[in-house]
Amino acid sequence: MKIISICFFVGSLLVFSSCSNGDKTNSNTPTDKALYSSQVDEINALRDSMSTNLMSKDIKRLSAKLARKTIDFVNQYSDDEKAPGYLLLAAQLQNGLGEYTKSINTLNRLIKRYPEFDHLPEAYFLVGFTYDENMGNKAQAKRVYSEVIEKFPESPFAEQAHFLLENLYLTDDQLYEKLKNSNP
Repeated sequence: MKIISICFFVGSLLVFSSCSNGDKTNSNTPTDKALYSSQVDEINALRDSMSTNLMSKDIKRLSAKLARKTIDFVNQYSDDEKAPGYLLLAAQLQNGLGEYTKSINTLNRLIKRYPEFDHLPEAYFLVGFTYDENMGNKAQAKRVYSEVIEKFPESPFAEQAHFLLENLYLTDDQLYEKLKNSNP
């Protein structure tokens, strides 16, 4: 399951990092606009640097810096259209860095503050997945996976949550055997 965890993190990061970068801002002064633009540019440069250096030994440093910059941006521009996406990105980075409690806190902040965010099913799912795979808290994972299925039944994340919920208490070896026997 650790391989699934790593693949999910890297895949999510790459898919999400290609999402839109609209330029709405909630600041009105030229100084704020300049600061806003420089922060967005720095975040984009870090994200681009990460996508070209995924196997680099600097990836942890880049991930930590990008997570801090996105959180700082959201703290300053919480009403900006980029804010929820940046929170999701920060949570994914925190998760990849092994900062699981921070990741869950960031995701819960996203869920509470931006209930209309297009990627909300992913945020919920990532909370459950983090509890399950990274923290070993099966009870919390079960609760969150059930929420994903209930709140977002048409989402691809509901299907994944259903699969993980059905197999929540299986060991990696048991899951392998189950999958092997179901696909002869």
